Amino acid sequence: MKKNYFLIAIFASILLASCFEAEEKTVINKDNSGTYSITMDISGMMQQMQAITGKSITDEMGAAKSDSVIYFKNFTDTSAVLTTEEKEMLKDGSMNIHIDNENDDMKFVISIPFKNVTELQKLKQELAVAMKKINLTDKLMNDSATDELSGMMQKGPDASMVMNPIEGAYSLSIDNKMISNKLVDSSFVDRLLSGNSNLQMIKQMAPMFGDLKYKTTYVLPVEIKNYKGSNPELSSDRKTISFTSGLTNLFDTPAILEYQVTY
Repeated sequence: MKKNYFLIAIFASILLASCFEAEEKTVINKDNSGTYSITMDISGMMQQMQAITGKSITDEMGAAKSDSVIYFKNFTDTSAVLTTEEKEMLKDGSMNIHIDNENDDMKFVISIPFKNVTELQKLKQELAVAMKKINLTDKLMNDSATDELSGMMQKGPDASMVMNPIEGAYSLSIDNKMISNKLVDSSFVDRLLSGNSNLQMIKQMAPMFGDLKYKTTYVLPVEIKNYKGSNPELSSDRKTISFTSGLTNLFDTPAILEYQVTY
């Protein structure tokens, strides 16, 4: 697992220097349990990573292809900073890391199961804070990490940057087979930008590297009756709906992340 330390460190810095795609996905089962996941796809960035670090993935991994899983339970069991509720939320969660150097693929997937859909609102609100508390990237760095990598880690974004950075501006409601996300604080975005140099850099660099795509997806146990939101995509069986926008659009027009789904 030590070979993954390099990858996670680089991942944090790459977010500041290139476009990527992020998907926030919620799967709801018939019994109202489910899984909340966030996928970060930075495929096509291997050459940029090598230019930044001076090392290739193969140099650090010892293999051109790798699939591995990090279980959060290994950290929550011994954490002295997480609350009891945060430990319960994270204990069955994991991070999957997929690397395929030959095809220039790299994906990270954070997955957190929930027992009832009523937990989803709190999960979305508190996950970034809990992830930041366990300081996963620092814990995974081995003793042989270079000063350059450690420096990039310090400059990289925290967990809330990986997830929706303006989540606090919205209110998620789940009631009677209806899911809605509404903007409740439009000034939140301006306040966040003014106090976060990482977000300011991403917004400024987006025109040069291409926008950062952000997708919200729901996979439901029954057919979707009605929906509205930005750039909707409905599956042929009407059980999966996705809304897509660019991250820079979120900064300029935060209402673009509003949506409503009835099923």
